[in-house]
Amino acid sequence: AASSGDHLAALVALRDTLATALDGDNPNVYAQTAAQYRATLNEIAEIIKAQAVEDEDANVSPDTPDEAY
Repeated sequence: AASSGDHLAALVALRDTLATALDGDNPNVYAQTAAQYRATLNEIAEIIKAQAVEDEDANVSPDTPDEAY
């Protein structure tokens, strides 16, 4: 995913990797992994929110041609 340049896909892959790591039995790194997992979830949510806003803005058409400028 990272090699494709798709940041969202890379984050989703990282999220899945971190989720698997959290299921492991290593308490020494659990807090660090959990923090990275939360940060990754937040970044994914931000990207999805930004995409939704962009999609919403793209679907808004002006009332008159003059408002388009």
